[in-house]
Amino acid sequence: MSNTFLTTIKGQISDGYDLAFTRKWPSWVGGILIAIMALMIFLWNAPWGIAGGYHNWGDWIFYLIGLSDKRPELPWLQTLSVSNAGIFIGGLASALLSRQFKFRRAPGLEYIKAIVGGTLMGSGAALAAGCNVGAFYSAVSGFDIGGYAMMIGLGIGSFIGLKFLLWEMEHLPAKQPAPPPVSSPGHGPDWEKIKPYIGALIAIAVVAAFYAYSAFDQSLYGGLLFFGFLIGLFMHRSRFCFVRGFREPFMTGDADMVRAVAIS
Repeated sequence: MSNTFLTTIKGQISDGYDLAFTRKWPSWVGGILIAIMALMIFLWNAPWGIAGGYHNWGDWIFYLIGLSDKRPELPWLQTLSVSNAGIFIGGLASALLSRQFKFRRAPGLEYIKAIVGGTLMGSGAALAAGCNVGAFYSAVSGFDIGGYAMMIGLGIGSFIGLKFLLWEMEHLPAKQPAPPPVSSPGHGPDWEKIKPYIGALIAIAVVAAFYAYSAFDQSLYGGLLFFGFLIGLFMHRSRFCFVRGFREPFMTGDADMVRAVAIS
């Protein structure tokens, strides 16, 4: 009887873990959960944004290499920087918990595209005083007409970017990098089994960081780190993506992510 009970409990726990961290969540579920976290960030401090955190990191790079004399705010005491860090940490923890974390090499052309694309996105965010989160998502949620203008611009940009992507696929087929060598069984730790424990430790560390912030009377930043962590986790589990919401109607005609963004 006891063995049967323990086996049942173990099976229920395994099924619950599989539902939470192995299966992909519906995108609309991720959209609703992210909307709740965005509301919590708004109630906790201010409307959710992203670009300002990257701005802080860039200011530190310029300051450290001597291109700026003005010392920026400390990254762990700058609101958007802290929530951005939480998003990255949440995505990392989710990838580890689902055993999906891997280091992968991209084709060489992708690195050039990343530099050019990142420069264009950063310039656009600076000119628009916000990115697709602050200037679109949070703005539309707050009935700001500027958010709808941003939405039109994002749609046009996605259409042009997709046209370039289709041209690239036809004329510049990517060369896939060689797969990484497969390690021989029995040598070194079994990382597939260890990954979930690392992910759990990261989640515990975020909670501990919240209490550490509170101990120094800085609960504002601890809360933003925690809410950002949950957003990163929800985004990874549901594959929620604003870019997909603008790209998919032109690329595949699929409206799943469009509905998820609209619901959110």
